[in-house]
Amino acid sequence: MSATGNASGQKMLQKLRPLVCAGQVIGWPLWVFTALIAWAGYFTHVAGFGLYGDDVAFIGTALNRPWGEEWAWVNFCFTKWPQGRPLGMGLNLSLLPYLVGKSGGLLALHLFGLVVFATNGYLLARLSNRFLSLAGVYGVAAFYALAPVAVVQAQLVFAYNTQISLLCALLSAFAAIHGRWLWYVAGVVVTTLMGEPASVAALLLPFALTLEWRKRQWMGYPLRTILLWIGSVATVLVLRVRIGDPWGQERVGELFGHPAEVARRALMAAGTGTVTQFKLIGERIMVPWHHVSGESVVVFLAVGSAVTLLFQFGHRLIRPKNSSPVQVPTAPNGAAVKLGSWRVFVAGALVLAGAYASFFRAPWFPGTWSTGFMSGLHCVPSAGGALCIGFAVDRMTLVNWRGAQFALRILLGATLGSLAAFGSIVQQDYCGVWRFQKTFWRAFDQLCEDAGERTFVVVVDRKLPHFRYTDCFSWTSEITPGALYDYNAVVASASDRPARSPLQIPPSVILCAPTLAETISLRDGHFQWKPTDYFMLPKSAEQQPQDGNVIVLERTATGWTRWQGTAAVEGGTLRLKSSQPAVRPPLRPLARYYALASPAGRER
Repeated sequence: MSATGNASGQKMLQKLRPLVCAGQVIGWPLWVFTALIAWAGYFTHVAGFGLYGDDVAFIGTALNRPWGEEWAWVNFCFTKWPQGRPLGMGLNLSLLPYLVGKSGGLLALHLFGLVVFATNGYLLARLSNRFLSLAGVYGVAAFYALAPVAVVQAQLVFAYNTQISLLCALLSAFAAIHGRWLWYVAGVVVTTLMGEPASVAALLLPFALTLEWRKRQWMGYPLRTILLWIGSVATVLVLRVRIGDPWGQERVGELFGHPAEVARRALMAAGTGTVTQFKLIGERIMVPWHHVSGESVVVFLAVGSAVTLLFQFGHRLIRPKNSSPVQVPTAPNGAAVKLGSWRVFVAGALVLAGAYASFFRAPWFPGTWSTGFMSGLHCVPSAGGALCIGFAVDRMTLVNWRGAQFALRILLGATLGSLAAFGSIVQQDYCGVWRFQKTFWRAFDQLCEDAGERTFVVVVDRKLPHFRYTDCFSWTSEITPGALYDYNAVVASASDRPARSPLQIPPSVILCAPTLAETISLRDGHFQWKPTDYFMLPKSAEQQPQDGNVIVLERTATGWTRWQGTAAVEGGTLRLKSSQPAVRPPLRPLARYYALASPAGRER
């Protein structure tokens, strides 16, 4: 029976090996594998995801617009180039989420982000297919899907802007490798019009994967790639200066105004960012073992055992290392290009360093952020990290010590299982923040009904829940009241002067220190905001606290409460805004995602 079983197994392997060598298991099975791994790590709680960080400013604003306003905004982006990124601002962060969100709500928005994320992992692995064994290719996909450094998988601005721009960069790399130069130029231009870091990957990937180092073959693919990339990016930068707004022009000016300083900061960011990448990977593999929970154990066992079995079965299908060299179909002069797995490592290292170097500007510099919105700077570099780790997995297949291969597969499964378990912890944080946000804005709806123009709702940092990988509040809390309520309609209906302009400064919510004395000071008879470690949008002289325009909210064991009377500040006492008749502005479309009450007549 045993001999029969072995014979059957050998026949099955003989049938499967041609499929592997033909690349057929690198098609849809690879994408499904990547999507499942990404889902297990960062999207099993997708139904509990919401809006975080900059999502309100971009995605939320788009969801509030009627179609006419949305189309007008897209037209504005394509003609005025806000931030110098017309496609990023007009398509990625507005029109596309508008169409997806209006069709399927928040769940559809996040599922679309999962599809883009998985597709990037798939394309990255496909790029390495000509260079690595099957184990290495699937290793690239798995490590990209579970990359633990950029903990922003649930933040829509990164799914729709950074990940889509990386998608375009990967497609342009494919175009360059296959000699489709017009498509390559188009891909580089589109990528740069979305975001600069991914554009760096569009240069370095095809450059490293086509350069023949030993023959010093600079003519042909590598040199052509460099020249076309420089020409494409330079054209975009010139147009950004001529068409773009001051913010986009400032970026170009900073790039060329002080080249020596830019080079110094870029090199420093490349070094510190790369060290941070691998340092956080090592640390976060161990996080699930420091914060053990039932869910993390289940995820670890499920992903770890599945990956171990996959590599244990699939190792026999690995393309032999002594097989004939693979050829790039459109290699220079039709000559064969000998490919080695070291190319993948070089490409990964270049993308790591190059992408981090592009973050030479504040506040991203020097690339050491590890949590929250700012950790999104690691999204593009994580593609380089995945290539480097895929190379290491490929090297593992060369170990011929007795029993070592099986032990290495168990180690690989345990590593990926731990990363997936870490992802489940990150998911819990994001779900917890969304629940907290909905609870807070319902309290705001009840306790701050009288908040009107130039009202500051200050949230003291006491007894707030702690989340390790994201934040309860962000700078967008200041603009969220205007995104949830149509205060303009209230002013227009209450005004007895038709010529009066609509409300200019809606209420804003500001997270401050545990006491008001650390946030507000009284000097020369005037109140003013104090510099603190809490992020706050810049405030003009007219946007300072005054007697009667500040509401203070505090979270207690029984819920949210509103302070009454006066509050001590540095140098004096501030008279808080007293409760007055409710303003009751109409709700905007975004309010339904926060589960705000919608009494008759409040919907816009």
